[in-house]
Amino acid sequence: MVLKSSKIVILLLIFLYLSNFSNADFGTYSEKPSINVCRCSQADDIIKIKNTGEQLTKYTLISNLDFVTLTPSEFQLEAGDIKNVKIEINAPCKNSKKNLIINIQSDKEDNDDIVKQLTIGQCQNLQTRLYTKTNEVNPCTQVNYELLIKNTGSFNENYSIISNHDSINLSENKIGLNPNQEKIVNALTGFSCGVYGETPIVFKVLAENNALQTTLKHNLNIRATYNYSIKLKEDNALCEEEIEPISFILENDVKTPNTYYLELVNQPSFIELSQETITLESKEEKDINITLDVEEGRNIGYYQFFIKSRTKDGDISKKNNVSLNISDCYKLIINILDSQQKICAEEKWLNVNVKNKGLDEERISLKTNNEFVSFEKDYIILNSEEEKNMTLIFKPEDKNFDYEIIIRGVLDNNISSEDSVNMNVLSQWSCSEVITDKTEYSVRRDTENNAEIKISNIGLEDGNYKLSIKPEFWIKLNQTEIELYSGETKSIMLILEYTNETEFGEYPLTLTLIQDDLVYEKQLVVLLKDKPVHIRLGIYFSDKPCQLITVILAIAIIVLLVSSLAFRKKGRLKEKQFKKLNRLIILATIIVTILLYHYQGVPLLNDSIDYSKANQTHFIWIQDNNYEIPISSIVEDPDADQLELSLLDQEFVNLSVENQKIVLTPKQGWFGNTSIIIVAVDSKGASTDSPKIYLEVIKKNSKTIFETYVKFCWYVNWFFLLIILFLIKIIAFKKMRFKRS
Repeated sequence: MVLKSSKIVILLLIFLYLSNFSNADFGTYSEKPSINVCRCSQADDIIKIKNTGEQLTKYTLISNLDFVTLTPSEFQLEAGDIKNVKIEINAPCKNSKKNLIINIQSDKEDNDDIVKQLTIGQCQNLQTRLYTKTNEVNPCTQVNYELLIKNTGSFNENYSIISNHDSINLSENKIGLNPNQEKIVNALTGFSCGVYGETPIVFKVLAENNALQTTLKHNLNIRATYNYSIKLKEDNALCEEEIEPISFILENDVKTPNTYYLELVNQPSFIELSQETITLESKEEKDINITLDVEEGRNIGYYQFFIKSRTKDGDISKKNNVSLNISDCYKLIINILDSQQKICAEEKWLNVNVKNKGLDEERISLKTNNEFVSFEKDYIILNSEEEKNMTLIFKPEDKNFDYEIIIRGVLDNNISSEDSVNMNVLSQWSCSEVITDKTEYSVRRDTENNAEIKISNIGLEDGNYKLSIKPEFWIKLNQTEIELYSGETKSIMLILEYTNETEFGEYPLTLTLIQDDLVYEKQLVVLLKDKPVHIRLGIYFSDKPCQLITVILAIAIIVLLVSSLAFRKKGRLKEKQFKKLNRLIILATIIVTILLYHYQGVPLLNDSIDYSKANQTHFIWIQDNNYEIPISSIVEDPDADQLELSLLDQEFVNLSVENQKIVLTPKQGWFGNTSIIIVAVDSKGASTDSPKIYLEVIKKNSKTIFETYVKFCWYVNWFFLLIILFLIKIIAFKKMRFKRS
């Protein structure tokens, strides 16, 4: 204490001495020329200011660093007074080395700087330790770690804790500690059961402000305890007819739960596992099946494959071999030997072959599917590989029917074999059935006097048939019997004894064929036709030359018309020759016209009416026309009275008076003969009757176009001839060579 005080006195003397050489009216003193500070921490220092002047002075202090605070920064001193100024340093959290310059100014315009070297560095403020109770565990076992963290620094600090595994749970991953404070953070491992072996456990602790970091490591050994076993019978023999699954046991031999993956390798397609993923707890076991989807007769044989297994956790794998022999222990074959599938309706014996292809002697029951089929015996006993033919009796009904015959052989364990055949059964009638090639036969009169009928036996049996036809008329048969084998076709003839008076048309008849008691009737039609068209045309035109000439002229017109339209080039016909041709055409026209008039006369559509019988009491006129008679020719009235005229009891003709004439009007469409009596009554009531008058209304002939043509046939031909001559003239005109003017 004495030594420290003496040092202060000496320093003051030095200060006073130096101040005598200073130009300023104040003096400064600092004990430390440099300051060392931990980053993120606080530090203090003192400087002294003395007023060496002779009057009261105000001082202002300014630092060049923003994290440095001066207290006080402004003050006044009396002459000779000294002031302690505190320097407070709030160090930033990074290393640095700077000059701290404190500028001192007085209100007397004095100015001076105090310079100190400021060093900010990293200081130790972190101490850690890791604790655990075990170094080796089984899979799935949790391990607890205790992590001790202490703040050895002089300032408050925040610490972050991280681990190298996501499965490690920390009680806290951030803590804050005061200086010299410590805290324990717990960490609990939660590794999956698949983690094993030497496992590094690493913790990192970081002082956030001071940027210090420490790493703590512990090697935890996790034992690989994943063993398991498969209990399996390697050699397996099965009968195809009595297939059962192959079972094996999967056992977890350790305390660690696990999941197991199974698969079959090199197995046939009909074999598969009932499960491919199995989870077992500690020491648990489970039955697994190998299932077989066997198809009859297709999977017999010897097979080798293996089961491949592995664990989900621990990656342990195994292979187990499996052999499988599938045998046909109960093979039975039954076959219908007769291939005939179309028979007549009668008892039929079929041969059936039965084979025992199994390994042992068997009693085989024989069964059928319907009442018309039966075996001669209901069962048969056969040794292994023995076979025997049995008789199957078929008694179908007498009708056309398709039977499906199904036979079965059944062993005592219900294993069976079957065969079937479709039998088309024909009735006795169908077995001898005959048909004709057609039902209609066409014959032309005057050219054919017979018709061929083809008869076919479409049944299964041969036959001799008696023939007859009904009704009996001008159509006869050329034979009364015919023999036909099955499938054979023969011809018979219909003899046609028609006359010129036999009418054209259809003549139905029934052809009967009799085979024993079986009767077959065929309904046929004979169609009697006229002569061919060309013959009928020849006969027609031989009686009607005019119509023949019309056809010839019409064809000539068509040919000449086409020629006249198609002709384009000028010919070599001279004008003199053309004029000569014109004269010939005119001359031919005149001659033909004179001849036509001479032989045919004037063309009239209707024939002229014979009026030779007409008189005062017999009137004749044409249908649908009126007949007018002067009144004076019927009745005379000397008094010149007004007369009323009427008809007495007449239904076909009406009477009217117009312009002193009696008008007789027949009803529309009526024609024929009738008689009338005209009754005249004057104004005084006197009356008189005319004599009976006979009326003859002639039917008006209305003709069709063809009838009109027939009437004027020669005039039509004459007109066609004019057209032909005209076309010849046109063609000649086109071929004429004109002289150039």
